[in-house]
Amino acid sequence: MKGSKKLALVITFVMLSFLTLSFYLHTTWAFIPPEVEAMAVSGTQIQLDWNTVNGAVGYQVFRSTDNENFARIRTVRTEGLIDGGLDFGVQYFYKVNAFDDGGNLSDYSSIVYATISPELFEEFRSPHGPYSIDSDGCAACHSTHAAISDNLLPDEGVTQLCYSCHDGARSNIIVPDHKVSYGAICIDCHTDSMVAEKERHYNNDCYGCHSSGDKTIFAATRLQKDSCFSCHSQPHDVYMASLRGDIPLYPNVQWSRPQNAEVWSGEAWLPSDVNDSNAEIIFSTRTELNPQDVLEYYSTNMSVAGWRLLESTYEETNFHFELKYSKGNRYALIWYFSGDDPNSEGSNPEGARLKMAYH
Repeated sequence: MKGSKKLALVITFVMLSFLTLSFYLHTTWAFIPPEVEAMAVSGTQIQLDWNTVNGAVGYQVFRSTDNENFARIRTVRTEGLIDGGLDFGVQYFYKVNAFDDGGNLSDYSSIVYATISPELFEEFRSPHGPYSIDSDGCAACHSTHAAISDNLLPDEGVTQLCYSCHDGARSNIIVPDHKVSYGAICIDCHTDSMVAEKERHYNNDCYGCHSSGDKTIFAATRLQKDSCFSCHSQPHDVYMASLRGDIPLYPNVQWSRPQNAEVWSGEAWLPSDVNDSNAEIIFSTRTELNPQDVLEYYSTNMSVAGWRLLESTYEETNFHFELKYSKGNRYALIWYFSGDDPNSEGSNPEGARLKMAYH
């Protein structure tokens, strides 16, 4: 009898030990934090990379400029991201944690940091970077030859431009001159060309904009703004807005006019990539929408417009998803949702809605 009790106690101890070990192995995987690296890769971007955490389904990324107050900037399912829209000379600190499908969180990674150097920023200020007329990289877009300036963009004080010869009269190679549509009334004073515009931009040369230290002008050239209203949103105290030509709008719904993203600044659903005055937001009316049709439409039309897909949260069982694209220095995000806000659960009797944020 005593032997049976001892055997039962041993069996119970072994089973409890096994259950404890299983529970430990199941719940503590996530407490192995990822190892993170940070590196400035352009005049406005820092790239983060980390190793795969076994069992993780996603990662949360936090950023700080004082190494004390961290805010979550993204939740991703990849082992890395590029944080954009940053200022040069500022030290950015990052930490990352992982989570599993049960919502268990890992510890934070070690804090890493990176700074965009003035040298990297200066290279990035010009859309041509450090290229000169002898650089191999120029041939991707231009057939260049020696000119009055050694640089593709004229040096400060040099007023002779490509347009001086490539105007269709002295050369059959015509350089695009940033033509925009102001409307018939505007053209009388402003002309239909950003280069020839005299009322607001008196320099009439590439250097005046593309090498400007003005933050608004710098952002406009960096993000390749193609409308005067991107900067001058209220000329003559009249609100003006125009949709960029490479932003496709899903058909069969009504869309709002583009609005400055700063209106939604601080909203939890708006990521830092487009949470600034350089981005615009447009949204649709609510109606019955097929999420698969929406996904297929934007997968096709964004690709045709030259956008590259970075992230997709689409799942057949979800009532919402997010698509994130990039194009050069620009970002575009598309949300399908039936709740109150993007990336929120819930349903609305009036149907689903689309919202886009883009540079």
